[in-house]
Amino acid sequence: MKKSVFILLFAVVGFGVAFGAQSGSAVVTGTVAQQLSVAVTGVTTGTDTTIALNSAGGTESIGSVLFISNLKAWKISVTSAKAGNLKNTGDLESIDYTFTLGSLTGLLGVSLATAKTKDMTAKTTKAGDSYAMSITYDDDDGVFWSNDGGNFTDTITISVVAG
Repeated sequence: MKKSVFILLFAVVGFGVAFGAQSGSAVVTGTVAQQLSVAVTGVTTGTDTTIALNSAGGTESIGSVLFISNLKAWKISVTSAKAGNLKNTGDLESIDYTFTLGSLTGLLGVSLATAKTKDMTAKTTKAGDSYAMSITYDDDDGVFWSNDGGNFTDTITISVVAG
């Protein structure tokens, strides 16, 4: 009998057999990729928007922008290749305009003579948030914009960056 008690005591001490409640834990770490994107869609053919300008001036829809962001802090930047002007071939004549991006404060009826930046402080919905784009231009003050008509163009670039 002494021998079996000794063997049992050896098993408890030597092999770490424990009695009562036991627990363990596992550490789980996951990574969520940052998502930040912008997609611009024109009203006619993809990203190329052609509008009929008239000498009375007006506001013209030029498409929409879809932002997708799971970041709480990000920025929108809007720039114009021709400093906020529609210019004809050879950049000899121009029509200035103001730009509006949806209802975003700081991007309502702004001149794009210089780049405009808007700080965003919330993530978008999973499907993204869409904003309409438009430009507003004044009448021609009784002066024809071009002696021979033609195309007036500008390129507006909309970018997003974390921060």
